[in-house]
Amino acid sequence: MISKPLNSTIGGMLLVTFGSIISTFFSYYFNFYIQSIFPSLSDYGNFVFVLTFLTLTQLIPLSISSSLSLLVTELKVKNEFRKLTMLYLRMNLLFGFIGGLIALFTLFFSSQISSIFKVGDVFYIQLMAILIFISTLSIPVTSYLYGLLRFKSHTSLIVMISILKLIFVYFFYISGFGFLSVLYGLILSSVSLIVVGNFLLLSSFDKDYRASDITGLTKKVLFFSLPIFFIATGNGLITQIDFLLIKSKFATELSGQYGLLVNIGKIFYFGSIVFLGAMSPQITEAYNKRDGYFKILFFYSKIILGLLAGGLIVFGLFPKSFLDIFVFLSSKIGLNLNSLNLYFQVTELIPSYAVFIVLVILINFLVMFLIATSTTRIYLGFILATLLQFLLIYYYSYDLYSVIKCNIISASALLGYLLFETYKKYESFHNSSSL
Repeated sequence: MISKPLNSTIGGMLLVTFGSIISTFFSYYFNFYIQSIFPSLSDYGNFVFVLTFLTLTQLIPLSISSSLSLLVTELKVKNEFRKLTMLYLRMNLLFGFIGGLIALFTLFFSSQISSIFKVGDVFYIQLMAILIFISTLSIPVTSYLYGLLRFKSHTSLIVMISILKLIFVYFFYISGFGFLSVLYGLILSSVSLIVVGNFLLLSSFDKDYRASDITGLTKKVLFFSLPIFFIATGNGLITQIDFLLIKSKFATELSGQYGLLVNIGKIFYFGSIVFLGAMSPQITEAYNKRDGYFKILFFYSKIILGLLAGGLIVFGLFPKSFLDIFVFLSSKIGLNLNSLNLYFQVTELIPSYAVFIVLVILINFLVMFLIATSTTRIYLGFILATLLQFLLIYYYSYDLYSVIKCNIISASALLGYLLFETYKKYESFHNSSSL
């Protein structure tokens, strides 16, 4: 019989997974909605730039949040709520400091950023700095809710904010704010997350927190964040740096077209990667027992390879048919048909971009396995692959197709390195098993 606590945890994880799927759906719908209300490829390119730049600036705080959630769970199990409360205040100061530094850097170089990436209006960059600061401040809220195992609150908050984001942008758009609607909507949704999230957390805090001693806890959070940060940064750069280089190197319309291509790629990516969240804890448990973790890897390998083969057939051989279905279904959920027809401009690029997405999915698959088996030195491969990608795109790309080829070369090199690390791990496992 499964114990109630375990049942609760499994049910909570399923709830978080369901919530993640719902919030991801709204996130994708948000991207497609923005593209439909701003049919200008230049405006849409600016929108994708905002998301890309925001994603890269959040790599440091999100890396810290991963280890923070683990520490929060540990303190909760020990019923050390005074330390939890004091640590929360300390983490808010830390995240505020990090977010403030990044925001100040963005403000100070707003003119240069606007010029390099052809954003057009410096005010967009200045608003983006505010968004970066507020988004960074919101991270401890979700980390704490997740770490405290308050899955219903965590899921409800994430889904609510995903919906509010759409509502806020729509409100500002119909009020005549144009592209500023996006930035105002994102800022307000982040503020809402902080306000509602802190209200939900109040019941978990201890009023006598000042009597607690948290010496060493902040260092512990930062220490365990380092390997995660390097890996997350490398993984983030290899999937984001191509757009930044396109935005700075080519005409603004091309960056908008590439943004459309990225949207299509996200459908393939999400459809293939969504189930992999279940693999990591199984691998970790088997690895700690030193028993059968490669069997789990091989099991999931068959599934992922089957999904990728199916995806390549659809996106590689029938891109036009896929777009016909995609545009038809999207028009039925309220998106602008004329704007959706812009996706047909990238039909010929979809097969090659699908190959790149396949490589990215396989990279993420192996990274999940290697991290679960305590292999953190792989960040070196990410650094070299990202450097290769940057040099290839900067010096040898002349259109979107050549950019995709550069992506494929660098991703293939990284995948080869990760396969080598996995093989070394297998050899070590095989040798230890035969003793």
